[in-house]
Amino acid sequence: MKQQSWYSANKKKSSHNNLNKISAENNILRERLRVATDKQHQEMSRAIDLKEKNDALQARLHQAKLEAFKLKELNIKLKNIVT
Repeated sequence: MKQQSWYSANKKKSSHNNLNKISAENNILRERLRVATDKQHQEMSRAIDLKEKNDALQARLHQAKLEAFKLKELNIKLKNIVT
């Protein structure tokens, strides 16, 4: 009888220890996931900001090209008037 109760007690203790280990590992993995998700969100926000800046720069470049074209046209007209 005593042997069975000792075995049962050890089995319960072992199961409890395993449960504690699994729970601790689960907490570690949850924290790693939280950190990774936070980093992912930061990088996504950064990518969106960079896209917006790129779009603004593309628009400015397009406007500068249009202005350069207009200036070139005006210079051609001025040269024709002078000559």
